[in-house]
Amino acid sequence: MKKTYNFNEKQKEFIDGKNLEVWQSPKFLQSKKKAIELIEEKKYNLSESDFWILMNRAKSGNKMVYTGLIISHNGCLKINDSLDEKDKFKPSSVKMERDDNNFKVMSYINDEQGIYEFGEISDKNCRNPYPYAMLLKRLQDRVILKNSKIAFDGIYSECESEEFKDGNDEKKENVIEKAQEKEHKALEQEKNNLINQLQGFLKENIVGQDGEIITEKKILNSFKTDKLDSIHIDNLREIIKRLVE
Repeated sequence: MKKTYNFNEKQKEFIDGKNLEVWQSPKFLQSKKKAIELIEEKKYNLSESDFWILMNRAKSGNKMVYTGLIISHNGCLKINDSLDEKDKFKPSSVKMERDDNNFKVMSYINDEQGIYEFGEISDKNCRNPYPYAMLLKRLQDRVILKNSKIAFDGIYSECESEEFKDGNDEKKENVIEKAQEKEHKALEQEKNNLINQLQGFLKENIVGQDGEIITEKKILNSFKTDKLDSIHIDNLREIIKRLVE
């Protein structure tokens, strides 16, 4: 029996509390046909999990439109590994064209491949904390999809936009972000408690090893700062530990 592939297609998509009817565009159908062809020919060792649906809400607001398929960065790397050597991504062809704070551009120029491509990111389309890695991935995937001719069938790399990420990955990132936020708040609270504890000790006129009273000013001077909250939490812990001893 021949295997069927549907890439998690649905009759309706639940968006903003509403079940919206789905319309499959011709471009999506073309990309689906191409993806199935790529999976079944096993040339690039791709699987259905390497793809997911690109969808957009219709202007009318009452339908979801399937507009293409997205391929993972890992899927693009699989493709590149299987290309002929002359068609593989060549890092030596990469050049940084622009490196501003809010806008970065890399180019890929390879005359033998006939490829002249750009990758670009800005603070508007990339919130990734590693912008240079994201920039290179975006450029790399564009080149790979062009060299393999897959780009011509409505298949896009996940690196083209943060909105293209697999929903499962997004959920994982949300969990991580919440955990990091919780940890940050806990450290902030601990730091405030340490500062309050330290200020309480300083009121007791504790004498240091040099025989002089330990003051807030002396502590600040030793760390070359003018605020206690500028001192790293590890140093605050150590100061409290010594005062307690």
